[in-house]
Amino acid sequence: MRTNILVIFTGGTIGCTPPKDGIKSVEISDKPVHQKTIEDYFLLTHYIQTNEQFYREKSITFETIEPLATDSSSMTIGKWNALISALKEESENIEAGKYGGIIITHGTDTLAYTASLIGVLLARLAIPVVFVSSNEHLRSPVANGHKNFADAVSFICSQSGKISGKYVAYSYDLKKTIIYIATQIKSSQTFIHRYESRTGVDFGYIQAGIFYLDDICKAKQLHVDGNENIKKFMKDINRENENLLDLVSPLESNIMIINPYVGLDYSCFKISPNIKAVLHGTYHSSTVCLNTGIGEEKNNAQYLRGLCEEKKIGLYFAPYESNEYADDSKFKKIYNSTQELAYAKLLVGYNVFSKGTELEEFLKVDF
Repeated sequence: MRTNILVIFTGGTIGCTPPKDGIKSVEISDKPVHQKTIEDYFLLTHYIQTNEQFYREKSITFETIEPLATDSSSMTIGKWNALISALKEESENIEAGKYGGIIITHGTDTLAYTASLIGVLLARLAIPVVFVSSNEHLRSPVANGHKNFADAVSFICSQSGKISGKYVAYSYDLKKTIIYIATQIKSSQTFIHRYESRTGVDFGYIQAGIFYLDDICKAKQLHVDGNENIKKFMKDINRENENLLDLVSPLESNIMIINPYVGLDYSCFKISPNIKAVLHGTYHSSTVCLNTGIGEEKNNAQYLRGLCEEKKIGLYFAPYESNEYADDSKFKKIYNSTQELAYAKLLVGYNVFSKGTELEEFLKVDF
């Protein structure tokens, strides 16, 4: 059985040349993007050469598009819109069953944000979508990009037709590749350079080309619930035959993120007119500063709430689990979400849903 995989290139270290004078740069081709073939992508030619037997046995074919080429630290809303447009252009082929799966190459810095966004927009897609990246440029002997890609291909070949979902494939030791759920992954941590799942339960891993579930019950439930929850929500608002990718228009940079720290003075923030909502981060116990001394009123999150109410914009807190330390009942929380996912939900929610009740119910959907 032939497995046709759509590979979407967006840049990142996985698409970089070896650094010159200590500076890396995205690999540039003399060919226009629309004229590129498999032979023009080192990631693909290397895979075919080093996995020739599997490639032929599984009758794998690759089709490529390259909507953008950027270092992921330079990802912007405009570049996200280019990726979304490319997915929309391919939607007819995807719905027609042309592809057994999709692989999206991406840089590591903002991977969790893009994976969360695409995980929301493609929540109802019936084929697996896997994000891959690389810790080093692909000519480096310690680069994990080739393994991440190869195991993403193995995952799609073995699971296409069995499960759908959006995932991230990442190896830390070049032996085992972790499979994260895209809407559950948190950004890689500085110094240790590791990703982490929100719940601490990864979807599974691939070793020697074979996929294993880490915790069968929990992992499967996380996967199934996300798809079922968005289906139920769309049915409840009488839009069950629609999907978010088709509904979303070009995103705007209209969600502001604020993260707490000791001494945060909310009066320093100027909320511009285009801001639709503020997403406020929390400490690990789902807390923010609510109790201040005399003369420190502007360090209290209640001050920010007043600013947002004055400007008639939403104020939301995430990640949020519970808070037994203070009465925060007047604050809106986005439960069961990483900050990356909460940001994606707000971007999409304020873009698609004009009714206040629909927006608030959408933000409750557990992906």
